[in-house]
Amino acid sequence: MPYDGLGDALTFPDEFIRHLGEGAGVWLWSLEGATGELRIFGEVETILGVSPRTLPELMPVVHIEDAPALQAALGEAAAQGLGGQVRCRLRSPEHGWLHFHVTYSAQTNGAGGVTLFGASRDVTVEVLKTQMADEALRRAGLAESIAGVGYWRSAADGSNLEWSDNMYRLYRRDPALGPPTREEALSAIHPDDLERVKDSWRRDDLEDLEFRIVGEAGQVRHMAARKLREVNAYGAVTAQFGICMDVSAAKATEAELIQAKQAAEASTAAKSTFLATMSHEIRTPLNGILGMAQIMALGDLPAPQRERLRVLAGAGESLLLLLNDALGLSRLETGMLELERGVVDVAEIAGGARMLFEAIASDKDVSLELTLAPGAGGRRRGDALRVRQVLHNLLSNAVKFTSHGRVTIAADGDARTLVLSVSDTGPGIAEADRQRVFERFVQLDASNTRRHGGSGLGLAICAELVAAMNGSIGLDSVVGQGSTFTVRLPMPRLA
Repeated sequence: MPYDGLGDALTFPDEFIRHLGEGAGVWLWSLEGATGELRIFGEVETILGVSPRTLPELMPVVHIEDAPALQAALGEAAAQGLGGQVRCRLRSPEHGWLHFHVTYSAQTNGAGGVTLFGASRDVTVEVLKTQMADEALRRAGLAESIAGVGYWRSAADGSNLEWSDNMYRLYRRDPALGPPTREEALSAIHPDDLERVKDSWRRDDLEDLEFRIVGEAGQVRHMAARKLREVNAYGAVTAQFGICMDVSAAKATEAELIQAKQAAEASTAAKSTFLATMSHEIRTPLNGILGMAQIMALGDLPAPQRERLRVLAGAGESLLLLLNDALGLSRLETGMLELERGVVDVAEIAGGARMLFEAIASDKDVSLELTLAPGAGGRRRGDALRVRQVLHNLLSNAVKFTSHGRVTIAADGDARTLVLSVSDTGPGIAEADRQRVFERFVQLDASNTRRHGGSGLGLAICAELVAAMNGSIGLDSVVGQGSTFTVRLPMPRLA
């Protein structure tokens, strides 16, 4: 139906039309094709700061990139009597650039001209939301690429599977094919892992999973995945969401490390076995030498020969201590150390240790003292050989590094615990070095090694033997005054 001019066409009051548009969330407007008269029903001047009455008057607030398209669309519609839609941005002094979606239709008026009737809807919030969503997706894509992960989403039953771009790269799948079906995805999983993956798919809880996928060429790659289920306000599962990462490189590195560790352990075991064998083979003739030296010492020897025999026996005992350390170390490394549950005579072990080192201490003008407290009395259940080895090593160190003064062996305890200590008036140990002295092959002063000898194993073996017996070893020391090593062993007294 033709309209007889704009005035006849709009028979409703302007205020009514304005309220009608505002109620619908739009600006209603009309544009006379012949005269260019523009009428906008709404708070245009409040929002845009202008009240245009023609299309040219509106153009200054239209974004420069959108103005040509808007003019062309409206001009074509007025010329050809066509309807359509277009988007544009209008500048608001208060709000900046606002996005509008403009729809319009053309009507022929009574004078034979064309009038455009339209509605302009502010879609700024929608556009900003879309832009924010696009930016979030872009950032998610960047994070996905940097982290090397892909993500997927599906319905609760596994249908309607969606894949991110990186999922296609992880599975070497052409994106043009779209995401696979559930059956296609499961068919790529290694047969040995398939049931675990299916079981995980059925679970509702958050779960980490590792599995392998097999490519078309048969290559196997390792994947790490995590999935969870999305639940609505009523507790119903609505979807599943998960991430996936290719961990093939990490798995290869792990396998190499395991292989290197096994090779190192095999090498250490072979070395320890060899060391134990050689130590045993050397101890046999050495014990014979020491035995013969003891027999010879019982005879009537001239003073020079007896002195030479004493030096020979002392050197043999020192060598025997080194061999015992080496043998003990090899047994500890190979796990072959077996503790005996025999009888420990504390007085006999402590007295024997004092007799063994008394001559060496006397030569250095160092007194060697023994104190047996009542609490140490009686026999106890434990490994006498290992207790003797620990005490001998501590005493050897104390005598070796004490140039004057005294070395004291002390034994104490109660019904369940044995406490042994060795104190000296030697150079002492700095606080920073107190933990290092229990490490293997450690000598705090290289000059001491040259002057006194030793392998740097004694205290390390003490610490490991004490640990094997579920005990503890501690050190108190003052530089320039001396040191005290204290060993506590759970060793019940026999009735």
